Amino acid sequence: YEDYLNLPQYQRYLICSKFPLHDAFWQETVICAILTDITECKQAELSLKNIKIHYRSLFEESHDAQLIIIPPTWEFQIANPAAVKMFGLSEIMDFITLELNHWNLSPERQPDGRPSMDAAFAMIEIALREGSHYFEWRHKRVNGEEFPCMVLLTRMQSNGEDYLQCSIRDITEQKRIELALRCSEERLSHAFQAANDGLWDFNLETQTVYYSPRWKEMLGYDPDEFTSDLDTWTMLVHPEDREKALALLNGYLEGRLDTYRAEFRMHHKEGHWIYILSRGILAHDSQGRPLSPRRIIDRKS
Repeated sequence: YEDYLNLPQYQRYLICSKFPLHDAFWQETVICAILTDITECKQAELSLKNIKIHYRSLFEESHDAQLIIIPPTWEFQIANPAAVKMFGLSEIMDFITLELNHWNLSPERQPDGRPSMDAAFAMIEIALREGSHYFEWRHKRVNGEEFPCMVLLTRMQSNGEDYLQCSIRDITEQKRIELALRCSEERLSHAFQAANDGLWDFNLETQTVYYSPRWKEMLGYDPDEFTSDLDTWTMLVHPEDREKALALLNGYLEGRLDTYRAEFRMHHKEGHWIYILSRGILAHDSQGRPLSPRRIIDRKS
């Protein structure tokens, strides 16, 4: 039998085996006991058990869909509640009873034109060869609604056999935000072009600056000239105007000024100075929240 010895500063797991010893007349004279210390094995067993419990908890409670797919059919065999919700199913067993997999829960073709079945097998092969594979995919729910997602396939083993853990994250909202931002930037670009203004976009966290082609053209430079940093702007501003221009910019960024508006001279490539009216705003999203990273968008006319 197995026993646990708990003494001060000495806790050990033991296996105890007992058997009788007999004399010449086959009379039982003594009970012999053999103790085997199995503490290290027991601790390893408990550690493995805790790891399995922790992994199971992460699997079950993940907000991303978590599924297990096994060869040779590569159908979904085990799933968490998030996967059931993501694909619009009623229960986890639906993945098995409906024989669902990557391609019959996907449109006929992926956005690149490849048949989903061919593309899915290609992704599986990469994951098995490389150990893991992360890629963008287009899935569909059981009601036919398609949605974009990111998929991570990770190779794992059980009893010497390979299988794949599949993590799926719905990126519908991310795509919506990217489209809205792209449309907003296009509208802003068209507006600046119509107004004949130059644009510079200053990322306050990385200290990098985007100078638009029109901005450079106003100063006589080609689109591929200048480095993308604030030093370029500082170098081109007239020495007599530089301190005031920077003070107005810092005052706006620190909240002491409601708006940023400054007039100063900048050096033209041909050697003369031109007068610039600079107006800037901190970029915000559609809800009025400052973008991260913080950016100031400035226009010059």
